[in-house]
Amino acid sequence: MSPSQRFPAEHEDLSSHLSGTVPTVAVPRRLAPAIRALGAAGQEWLARLPALLAGLEADWSITVGALLDGGQAAYVAEAVTHDGTPVVLKVSIPPGIDAFTPFERELAALRLVDGDPYAGLIRHDLPRRALLLERLGRPMASLGWPAARQMDALARIAARGWRPVPDDGVLPTGGEAARWHVDFIASAWEELARPCPEAVVDLAVRCATARGAAFDPGRRVLVHGDVHALNALQMPGPGGASAGFRLVDPEGLASEPAQDLGVIQARGVRGRIVELAARDPRQALETVIRSCRRAGRLTGTDPQAIWQWGFTEMVSTGLFVLRLGHHEEAATYLAAAGKLAAATVEGVPHRAQPDPVTPARPTAGRRPTGQPRRPLPAPVGVRPHRAVLFLMVGLPGAGKTTRAEELAAEHQALRLTPDEWMIPLFGDNDAGGKRDVLEGRLITVALQALRLGTDVVLDFGLWSRDERSALRLLAQSAGARCQVIYLPIDRDLQRARIAHRQATAPHRTFPMAEAEIDSWREEFQPPDATETSGGDIPGPPPGWAGWPEWAADRWPSLGAG
Repeated sequence: MSPSQRFPAEHEDLSSHLSGTVPTVAVPRRLAPAIRALGAAGQEWLARLPALLAGLEADWSITVGALLDGGQAAYVAEAVTHDGTPVVLKVSIPPGIDAFTPFERELAALRLVDGDPYAGLIRHDLPRRALLLERLGRPMASLGWPAARQMDALARIAARGWRPVPDDGVLPTGGEAARWHVDFIASAWEELARPCPEAVVDLAVRCATARGAAFDPGRRVLVHGDVHALNALQMPGPGGASAGFRLVDPEGLASEPAQDLGVIQARGVRGRIVELAARDPRQALETVIRSCRRAGRLTGTDPQAIWQWGFTEMVSTGLFVLRLGHHEEAATYLAAAGKLAAATVEGVPHRAQPDPVTPARPTAGRRPTGQPRRPLPAPVGVRPHRAVLFLMVGLPGAGKTTRAEELAAEHQALRLTPDEWMIPLFGDNDAGGKRDVLEGRLITVALQALRLGTDVVLDFGLWSRDERSALRLLAQSAGARCQVIYLPIDRDLQRARIAHRQATAPHRTFPMAEAEIDSWREEFQPPDATETSGGDIPGPPPGWAGWPEWAADRWPSLGAG
């Protein structure tokens, strides 16, 4: 549980905690609490750090440079070898803090993988708890990717590292990791004065217990154990281009792949946890279940196991960072876990029949008592999510496609944008009426996807209220919800954006004359509050039996879905 970031670190001066005039080295702010928590051992290590770094410089022929934010358990700095090769020096703090990865385990994992997808190990020194690693680039978290894209990428990177591990007892097993979580969650909750509802701890303990019971030694693989967007760093390629990502700071476990994927669900993308904590409990649960299914499809892993590890890791992380004194961060994790537990207590749809999970037995009298047994939400074979049709409404230049791409990434939704079909197929915006035919087929595909439980983003523009009313009714008939996304834009900004897009990406748009832009603004019917709030759908225009008949005339190729 040690987020890493290869950027210059914020320093904290701990020299006031040392006696005498011993030279000191500034440490990152996130490392300082761990040094304090180690007490005398931490202060002694800090006092020895200047000499330790000087010794490594001499023995490894390196020059240590700028300090980097290496997380909560190590001093990490840039360095350069005698031949000018940029590297990274990592010196771990002494053992003594529960939940920090022992240096020996990290070293074993790095040696076992020997490169991709982990950072390359150049040299190591066991007594001095030091590593010399290849220098990597920016973390994935700094690239501005949507959360869904980051999580997909993290899952694929983690999967590259899963490989058989020897039965030599060096790396703890998934069963042992699960039992550790049971003991840690129960005891830390009591120790920290019960900082979250008892139902949260009960559910986390039962999830961890389930994974411990399901552990199969014959199918164990090397698991990183701390895959998140700050631990995934770009690997420089030719000409400075990115050649993919590599992972740093492995915890090193002989476990099941679902544990890595659960970590990604719990703390893979920091902003995602903030969003879960702010959502309605049911929405939060649906989001996580969809995400577990997505990770399962990408890697061939059981979504139920991903869910159980994910919830366990979320609660464990919240308690762990609270113990270190990071109160705001802890509150976010525990609030998100509280939303998920609340939705679970409220119950998933009756058609869901997940296997019950037996609560863990008390550990040394520390486990909370009095929890009722409850079923877990089951991602496998359960569809609590009611699909959503997002209708993008706005004039050219309003930013519809950009927002549509964001929604598609956030909801793992199917995005349908007619221009991306019309231009490659016909090279024209309308092509003699073919656009209406194309849109009808895209709507048919959208209805099929909605019936299968897949969210759809329909990036059509939808200038008329009748178009939107017809599509809202069709979505309702497919058993889905409909959400109107309106992006207003004033005339001057619209003209500027259209001109810029035509100049920079002519292959993705069509020429638009000033007169056309003005006439379109006159034709456009902005949605009202009834539409954007999902209110009642009005009846069809006079002469039409219903909206399906109107829609079949508007989009001639529209099928039943």
